[in-house]
Amino acid sequence: KAYDSLQGLRRAGWQLSWSETPSRFARSAEEPDEQRRDDFSWSLGLQLRRDGNIEAVLWGSPAFHAGLSRAAQVLAVNGLSYKSQRLSDAISANKVGQAPMSLLVREAERYRTVSIDYRGGLRYPQLTRIDGSPERLDAAILQAR
Repeated sequence: KAYDSLQGLRRAGWQLSWSETPSRFARSAEEPDEQRRDDFSWSLGLQLRRDGNIEAVLWGSPAFHAGLSRAAQVLAVNGLSYKSQRLSDAISANKVGQAPMSLLVREAERYRTVSIDYRGGLRYPQLTRIDGSPERLDAAILQAR
């Protein structure tokens, strides 16, 4: 029998689910604007600084398979200068597979175009209650001792 790392969470009445918007908790933990990262970890497997410099590429992710690395800077998304919202829009637009993303990337003095045909849409993890299950997590953690 395979080990299920989320089994304890389910027994506590919660489950991992996905949303197209970050959770309230994730939004509250955002860094000051000048330090903020554009986090597409759960969709493209990519984290970028506000200027498009790649901070992290997750192993096995669509960004990894496209050949992106921390040595690169994303300059443009679908022919327009890089902005977080533009990349978000491109990820959402290809949800049905009709608009693969085209990224113009610079690595040192070399420029190249990278195409990513990711179809999962924006994804952010969230904990949601399982309907009808007893709530054990709040009782165990939040209750006064």
